[in-house]
Amino acid sequence: MTRLKVFAAIALLFALSLSAYAGDANDKEKAKGSFYGTIGTINTKSNFFEGQSGKKFSFGFRLAVNPWHEKKSFLNRLSVEPSFLFAPIHSEKFGNFQLRERLYQPGVDLGFKVLNTKRFDVIGYSGTAFSRDSFTIAERNAYGQWTNICQYLQEGICRGKWNILGRSGGRFLYHPKKDSKFFIGLDANTRKQYLFVIGTEF
Repeated sequence: MTRLKVFAAIALLFALSLSAYAGDANDKEKAKGSFYGTIGTINTKSNFFEGQSGKKFSFGFRLAVNPWHEKKSFLNRLSVEPSFLFAPIHSEKFGNFQLRERLYQPGVDLGFKVLNTKRFDVIGYSGTAFSRDSFTIAERNAYGQWTNICQYLQEGICRGKWNILGRSGGRFLYHPKKDSKFFIGLDANTRKQYLFVIGTEF
């Protein structure tokens, strides 16, 4: 059901963009790639704290590279997209100690630019993320800063859990100025990750 909602949203954005710019018959020049930051919410399961699963704040970045941007075929719409997300899932303090759960999620996707006008871009993508849910313990030092002390603790107290996730999704990007490299937009995928994006083409 979630996949259907994501694909329905992508189709709707595509239709709206196409309708708004039906008079723009020529695609803009294909960029070599783009880089942008992301911020939003992800839906995740806590492996170390009871009752802490659900929507969590996250931020990260994505790099989309198009090695075939000069090709005169559909290949110039393809992109290889490495990405990284970080989510501070939960933390609890006990005196001078703090228990932390953090999610690290590097991934890589293959993107396809469905729409590429002077103001709007619609990109679909699909790929894999390598998710690590990490539990650590920090101690407050004499300067009031939190310092990770896992290296001094018995093996197995601090630990992590790896998972491999498949995902598919889409992005809607808006260029405030015609032919501008700067853009803002929205990103959503089948892992219930809903992100605001801001970045630039190069």
